[in-house]
Amino acid sequence: MFSDRAKINVTAGRGGNGCISFRREKHVPRGGPDGGDGGDGGSVWIEADEGLRDLYYFGGHVHFKAGNGGHGRGANKAGARGDDVVVRVPLGTEVRDGDLVVADLTRHGQRTRVAQGGMGGKGNARFVTAVRQAPRFAELGEEGETRWLSLTLRLMADVGLAGLPNAGKSMLLRRISRARPKVADYPFTTLEPMLGVVEVPGREGSFTVADVPGLLEGASEGVGLGTEFLAHLERCRLLLHVVDITGYYGDEPLANFRTILHELEAHASTLGRRPQIVVLNKVDVVDDTVVSERLREFHSEVAQLREAGHPAFSWTEDDSSPPLEILVCPVSAATGKGIEWLVWATWRALGSSQVETAVGAHDDAPDYAPDGAVASAAAPREESEPMGSEPTRATGAHVVYRPAAAKGGTLVLRRTEQGFVVEGEAVERLVRRTDLANDEAVRYLDRRLSRLGLEEALREAGAEPGDEVEIAGYIFEFQ
Repeated sequence: MFSDRAKINVTAGRGGNGCISFRREKHVPRGGPDGGDGGDGGSVWIEADEGLRDLYYFGGHVHFKAGNGGHGRGANKAGARGDDVVVRVPLGTEVRDGDLVVADLTRHGQRTRVAQGGMGGKGNARFVTAVRQAPRFAELGEEGETRWLSLTLRLMADVGLAGLPNAGKSMLLRRISRARPKVADYPFTTLEPMLGVVEVPGREGSFTVADVPGLLEGASEGVGLGTEFLAHLERCRLLLHVVDITGYYGDEPLANFRTILHELEAHASTLGRRPQIVVLNKVDVVDDTVVSERLREFHSEVAQLREAGHPAFSWTEDDSSPPLEILVCPVSAATGKGIEWLVWATWRALGSSQVETAVGAHDDAPDYAPDGAVASAAAPREESEPMGSEPTRATGAHVVYRPAAAKGGTLVLRRTEQGFVVEGEAVERLVRRTDLANDEAVRYLDRRLSRLGLEEALREAGAEPGDEVEIAGYIFEFQ
């Protein structure tokens, strides 16, 4: 069963704890501290693999966890780094964290890190100073990142087949390639996307074609799973708009053509502008006079669209518009009539510079995470203001202060009924990496927070002795 959507949970490894150790060796009475650092936790990566077809594997495999870092040991031995985990997905997979696009994997071997392993803690040998010559504390390792990700597969193909059910798209794919989709005389024979490779006769070249299940009126709004099927056409550089010339199933062919054209435009503005070739299929089951009449109708329709500047039919080759004989191709997928001309016309269209660059960034797509890293979906914080400034924002029962820390970035203080909540990457990391059960480690933390300007910032914000100060989920008492 073909699957093009999945949700997975990725968890990076925790960093190992630093070691508290002292050198113990015969005839060395003052060996000094020799605790090694903890190893970093492993990360989780997602990598594109051209050997995979869909996301079916993730129906039964949801959780992926990297290895934890090893703890530091004596004799300055560092802990082992945690093993990374690589999650392999098909080419064309888009990775999202909520509404944020983390990565769009379109090349074999392309990878992105989706969960960063936690840093290992420093051993006590790293805290030696001229004054503190025998530190009896070490840092804890950091927790690794964890998040839920959405995977969406959009097929990678040069050409996409679009049309109503039973227009003959699957038969056309069988005729022009070695793909063998199911073919029958009833609508919705095709239930999942199919890919085929088309060899161009007389030329050393080929192109890939994607056949998606038939579209219905309202597909852009989800009718008949239309939005999921249309998504597979978004990466195609050229669309073959297949129309049943007989009109046996429903409305007139021209009305059916307009219906699908509207659905393509309604789904995404970029998809509606994608270059198209109209394929009038099943010419073998109607009289030549009917074929000629339909051909005149579609030539007139496409000519009007081109004159109106419709991008789907206004693409050019060699700085001139292609003839209508290329934009509208009558064929019979059953007998092979007109197929060679269609393959040649498609190959010629794919060589056009406008078709070559037809697939670009989505106009309405959200931002990508920088450098392939997962960014927070939350809005970026405002720039900090000088200490002692007026409150920058009032929200209900609490007031937010944004004093500039002397070192380590911005501190954000939120006034609550019990005291203050402190936010800031530097101070939160310090607290998380501190062994709060170790008195010496707590005293070291207090000095570090003071150097970062936290105590001064709290006093200027109106903190009084006895107020609660929350940092990274831990409660401290201001003194």
